[in-house]
Amino acid sequence: MLISHRHRFIFVHIYKTAGISISSALIPYAATPRQLRVDSAFSRLGLSFLYPRVIRGDSSIRDWISNGMNNVFERMRFLEEHPQPVHEPHATASEIVQAVGEETFDAYYSFAIVRNPWDWQVSLYRFALETVMSLPRLAAYARGLGPEHHLYSRFDSFDDYIHWRCSEDVVLQTDFVCSPGGELLVDYVGKYETLASDFRTICEQIGIAPSLPHLNESSSAARPYQEHYTPETVELVRQAFAADIERFGYEFD
Repeated sequence: MLISHRHRFIFVHIYKTAGISISSALIPYAATPRQLRVDSAFSRLGLSFLYPRVIRGDSSIRDWISNGMNNVFERMRFLEEHPQPVHEPHATASEIVQAVGEETFDAYYSFAIVRNPWDWQVSLYRFALETVMSLPRLAAYARGLGPEHHLYSRFDSFDDYIHWRCSEDVVLQTDFVCSPGGELLVDYVGKYETLASDFRTICEQIGIAPSLPHLNESSSAARPYQEHYTPETVELVRQAFAADIERFGYEFD
């Protein structure tokens, strides 16, 4: 998540929905001027503690250092106007309400981005291959990704992953933006498929005009998500993620 007390907005970060790009665009409006000055000084060395870095097998030493600095900084919740005041970066709207209070949450402009569930699963799978599985086993364990490395090593194909996901670990995007009773908690739900225009709408509501970088894209973007599926796996996702498909109006097309 990302919260700005100066501009009174809350971003509910659903993973693999352009969240790092959006956070990077909005961090200057959430961090304090002093934090931005310090980060600017680090940037002259190719480093950063404010902006998250995704670690892959070919990441540079500077990215590894910056990632470590960011991890430490994210745990320093006592700092004034911390860009990530909730420890879990992918906290749900319900969890954020509990952390900041219902009055604050309702007073701020809250938003999230969702993604076609079939495309979302392709992106999650490719991201795991390119981050967790691209690291040597010991490096993965050193980064606290040992369980994920062990899990994904079991899959021989995307089909294997989908069978596991749809039977053992269904995580709905609906749960990120709705209460346990199904009430929509955020003010605006944009879509990954119309990200540019939806992000402009969000920024107009907030009253800011940042540019949106393209960060943390996996190689799945180069191949249509439909090509990863068989008729069987299409239906598995349709059944497992029916709530997202219905609420956000998605289809396999």
